[in-house]
Amino acid sequence: RDVVKTEADGGQLLLIENTRSSNALLGLYQDATADTAAKMGGKGCVSNQDVRSFLLQTDGLTLKSEEEYASGIFRSFVCVR
Repeated sequence: RDVVKTEADGGQLLLIENTRSSNALLGLYQDATADTAAKMGGKGCVSNQDVRSFLLQTDGLTLKSEEEYASGIFRSFVCVR
């Protein structure tokens, strides 16, 4: 939300995020280990989050494009305000 407040109208935001895998087996593994990994050196990173849903629910931000890498473990998002 803070980024949306500071981004100029029409500005673009590029995010590269660690997300829940689109591969069912990898996704299940992430679900089983995400909390423990975040607490044990993951610096708060929760590897199985649905970042796309977060972006779609953020007022003032429109998801323009999304690409996935490494079976969806990593994704890039381009959003506009």
